[in-house]
Amino acid sequence: MHNFERLVGTFLTERVEGVRKVGIFPGAFKPPHFGHYVTALDAANSCDDLYIYISSKSRELSTHNKISGPEKPDSERYSNLFKTDKFSSNLLGVQCATCARPNLSGSMKKASASSIRAAITLKDKNTIIKNIPDGVDGDLVFNILMQSNNIDSESYGYVTVKQAHEIWTLYKDQLVRNTNIDVDRLHLIISEISPVKDTYDLVSELNDSSEAGNTSVHLYVGE
Repeated sequence: MHNFERLVGTFLTERVEGVRKVGIFPGAFKPPHFGHYVTALDAANSCDDLYIYISSKSRELSTHNKISGPEKPDSERYSNLFKTDKFSSNLLGVQCATCARPNLSGSMKKASASSIRAAITLKDKNTIIKNIPDGVDGDLVFNILMQSNNIDSESYGYVTVKQAHEIWTLYKDQLVRNTNIDVDRLHLIISEISPVKDTYDLVSELNDSSEAGNTSVHLYVGE
């Protein structure tokens, strides 16, 4: 499919009734914060199905010995979904959707998982609570994250996929309450290998399905 045809296909998916919109939101989520929640909220409001892929890799609390320098945008990992037809030749369209980048209330500082990991180290409950969406039990999220600061816990020194999944489960309950998405169509999936692989696999599966010609994929990754 040429770029112009792909662009027209994307344009039409927003306007044709009966199109099945599938949202995919892959990430590390160590831990998931209110920026992630807002992205999922937007996706749940606009998609019929939403797949949230959570990396199984733990993330260390310490910021020491990290590789410095600018990181490549997340969208580059998924560029082949847009540049070639290998994974999407039969689909109505594949497009990169917008990820939320909200600021903390009363601050120019943007929500980030790294700032929460630092807050976990300091047992800074206020910062952690500020990063949790309204309506979610902040004390419960704080207690989940404090396992990373408990020397007797298997999570000590890291934010684990178990913690990330527990928090996403809390978010899922609120997403279902605040959107029209069906609970059975909002999928929280732990990616044993990587969210990137699971995303490619899902797009390929959708591309091979009998409903491919009526399916539009919205990929929520950072630019």
